[in-house]
Amino acid sequence: MTAEEREAKANRILKILEKASASIAVLSNDSEIDLPKEEIFPLIDELRQKGYLITEKKVGNQRKFKLKRQPLLAPKPSLPPITKKDKIEFLFMSDLALGLKAQQIDLAATCLKIGEQRNVFCNIILGNLVAGKPTKGREREYFLHTPAAQAEYVRTVFPKASFNTFLLNGRREMSFKKGKDAENIESLICKKPRTDIRYLGDERAVIPIGHKDAKVAVVAAGGVQAYTKSYPLQGIIENFQEAVYYMYEHSEPFRAVVAGGLHTGILLPRQLPISDERFNDYDGVAIPSLRRITASQTVSRRRGAMPVLGCLVMVANFDKKTGAFSGFTYAFYDLTAYFKDNDYQKDVDLLEDLSEEEKKIIMRLEESPARRGELSNLIRKSVAHIESEIKILQKKGYKIWMNEARQAFELTRDIKRKAVPLDLDSLFTTKIRFLATADWHIGHKNDRVDLIRKTIKIANQRKVEAIINCGNLFEGTDNYLGQQHDLVANGADAQRKRLMKYLPKLKIPMVLISSPGKEHDAIYWVRGGHNVVETFVEIATLRGHKIQYLGGPQGTFNFKGMQFDLQHPKGGLPYGQSYRLQRRIEALVSAMEVIKGAKATFIGHLHRAAYMQYKGMAGFLVPCLEDTTDYIIGLDKLAELGVWVIEMAFDDKKNLTKVELEYIPFEPRESLNHADLDDFINKWK
Repeated sequence: MTAEEREAKANRILKILEKASASIAVLSNDSEIDLPKEEIFPLIDELRQKGYLITEKKVGNQRKFKLKRQPLLAPKPSLPPITKKDKIEFLFMSDLALGLKAQQIDLAATCLKIGEQRNVFCNIILGNLVAGKPTKGREREYFLHTPAAQAEYVRTVFPKASFNTFLLNGRREMSFKKGKDAENIESLICKKPRTDIRYLGDERAVIPIGHKDAKVAVVAAGGVQAYTKSYPLQGIIENFQEAVYYMYEHSEPFRAVVAGGLHTGILLPRQLPISDERFNDYDGVAIPSLRRITASQTVSRRRGAMPVLGCLVMVANFDKKTGAFSGFTYAFYDLTAYFKDNDYQKDVDLLEDLSEEEKKIIMRLEESPARRGELSNLIRKSVAHIESEIKILQKKGYKIWMNEARQAFELTRDIKRKAVPLDLDSLFTTKIRFLATADWHIGHKNDRVDLIRKTIKIANQRKVEAIINCGNLFEGTDNYLGQQHDLVANGADAQRKRLMKYLPKLKIPMVLISSPGKEHDAIYWVRGGHNVVETFVEIATLRGHKIQYLGGPQGTFNFKGMQFDLQHPKGGLPYGQSYRLQRRIEALVSAMEVIKGAKATFIGHLHRAAYMQYKGMAGFLVPCLEDTTDYIIGLDKLAELGVWVIEMAFDDKKNLTKVELEYIPFEPRESLNHADLDDFINKWK
């Protein structure tokens, strides 16, 4: 049987199953299929591998097959119509935990509104749409306890959008599949009237994004959360990486791994430009959560447990002429500043006939239970007066009762049945665009002066407002024994002139720092009192360049009322790539005044690229413009050549609400330490 005949028979099976369930005998005896029963099973398995959910059930003496789900954006041999555009956008959400008191349904509605505004193709929820089976001893943290109640809440309260939502089950959904009362909650959710919510699978899936060369692996992670936020993501990435070409089960490589369940925004970009041969080089992405931590988690001793609330929009970019996939860009939305306690409860209506005292009492009880004395002090009246007011409010319909255990009045609020999104215009009142670069090491034999002009061209094309340079502008000399053999320009003057030769005239302002201690360009100051970076800036400014030198290995600058931090530290890179970013952000936040201080930090020196959202700030490891040196090879690492193009948005309270990222990697030079032994042997035959 040829491949064409096999495909035709498989398509015939699909047509039959689309109409109704069918037995193996019906499929075998169909005139267009006409195959033995045992040959039907491999065809059904092939359809399952393509993403069709075909279930099997024994009915009497017969085994019947049923088509329950079509694949998500199933790949086609040629470009589907959707990729006639130059980009397609996808919304990703995770950890809504609907049914948990810590849920944030209004923020979920805001994320869907963002998706509408951006005209996304679909929404993909990476696990934990529902709260799951209540944990023993923590039942009070749930307001819905059964799969039926949680599914009904999703069907009636989760907002509908103009696009479909695809659900990948996480550990909370999977918790209902255990035990004697096991239940597939997706079957309770993904049915009329919510045909817009579709089941994608359990825990992991690989989906095509409009093109066979643009597959994305999606994962609903969970379980132990390490302090270093990127650690679990790095583990997930490594689990997908193998130097194996599978003979019996092989598909085109995917271009990104997107993980939910990690409760923060992280991007570990691919190291090299896109190539069909590079099947193990892809972006690693973690997406924010959409629930607060519970009371029991708040008092735990785990560090860094507070989640970032928000969503991710992934943009798949294509060449307009050829349709070739050209890479992903990412928009991380941070809505943490807009969380509400008890968001699952309906807001209390203040009746028109309420007195000012009654309004104060209601508004106070809406926040949390209050004792008689607290309310007495609030309105400056006696306890007897408070009890009288409470009775009046009860008669007006407010459900106020005395919690005897707390000896406090509590206000019972109805469960919210309609989610209300935020006003998007107020979220993004200030926008800033930067290009970030670092570690040019001018004068070293591995410097990439050819990429300097390319970097400035990108800055102009992307219309950034400033270029950030995070130090190690020059290589220096005599930093280590034998360094002179690694130099193509030796000495401060030679290195400064080499940079002036290759640096295009800067019309966009550049902000830069220098090296720390006795490293690289700082060596000229330590040994001879000459600040080569400062001298370069003075001369370049006289020649019409726009460069601002902050001085030293760390500095800050203000732009449009926001403050930004630059650092060039010492030391190496731990395995957990976000560790240095977290430590720097924690240091900045601990000394920060309210709504003042840096909104983002940019770190050079490590020759790596990474991004994370943490504690209301954006953190960047900024890549280099120097090929891998012998020193970095000795550390079993590769230098990452590239630049970040960044757009940040802020609300009117200076909260960072969006970070839109494009990472542009550059091709390294080919290594000279390579030999073709076949050619060598043939020469001597």
